[in-house]
Amino acid sequence: MKVALALALAAAGLAGCRVDSSQPPVDAAALVDDGGPSELSGEGYEGAFLAAAQAPWIVGAAEREWQPTPDDVRALERNLRVELERVQADPHSVDPYATAESRRAFVRREVGEILERLPSYRRQYIGVIDSTGRKTIFINAFPGPTWPEGATFDFSSWRDQFIAVSDGGFWYWQARYDVEARRLIAFDSNGYA
Repeated sequence: MKVALALALAAAGLAGCRVDSSQPPVDAAALVDDGGPSELSGEGYEGAFLAAAQAPWIVGAAEREWQPTPDDVRALERNLRVELERVQADPHSVDPYATAESRRAFVRREVGEILERLPSYRRQYIGVIDSTGRKTIFINAFPGPTWPEGATFDFSSWRDQFIAVSDGGFWYWQARYDVEARRLIAFDSNGYA
């Protein structure tokens, strides 16, 4: 299942192969106004900025890292529900494998489950400039402490370490958001064992 997810992420533009070493590393603490903590929360979300070094496979060979601002993330979060609804209606717009009806049905079902629980996810944000120069934000989402099904999760290092889990379905999902267009451009959720 790990291999299938890695392949799907790569094909969807969600994964790459290395961090651009010609760029200085991002200091996650510097991403928040006035040198404050690397966390950001608002109505219906809680997140943390991470440097790509925490998940080097996120930044592809022809891509580089950048530092999104808190305002960039706030705009993303304001648009996230509408964008996920768009993905649910048109999975192929963000998933190259969604040409088959079975894949489209899978994405629709997963996004429906995500939408029901959207405020319960924690997010990690990594800024990536793609090969065309487009600024994007990679979103890594996973269950927060108030999960609707009553399960509890101890991701105590989520503010500093990338959370990577095999399987888990809609409980764990990833997306890329185009900052200028204010649209999701890639989406995937974990598979099932």
